[in-house]
Amino acid sequence: MVFVIPQSWNLLNIPNYTPGTEWEYGSWFNTNVKKGQPADLFDQFKKLNDSAASSPLLGFLYNPDSLKQEYAQVNAIMGEMIPAIMSGTVDPAEALPKYIDRLKKAGIDKLTADAQKQIEDWRNGKL
Repeated sequence: MVFVIPQSWNLLNIPNYTPGTEWEYGSWFNTNVKKGQPADLFDQFKKLNDSAASSPLLGFLYNPDSLKQEYAQVNAIMGEMIPAIMSGTVDPAEALPKYIDRLKKAGIDKLTADAQKQIEDWRNGKL
């Protein structure tokens, strides 16, 4: 089945206007196949999903308790800077070096090392 928005809804007056609204349905599997897509598209997606490998870190949960201050600072910087960087409202050539510098000063390298140690301990059954 192909879902095409009625022309009366087409405020931009674009022929065959079908915006990407699949995200509204909670799952791509609840939507309709669009014109030009294979009829078995969702069967292909399901087969791909079923054959995907699980992450070797499935079940691991990082515990930041030993570095609470660094964790809070890094999260504050991310909350402040990521929206502007991801939305394109700042020049990445200027914003990314500042972002990385601030993360390093806040302790991102300590957090990364701590996370890696916890992963190794978890893999070795110590956690």
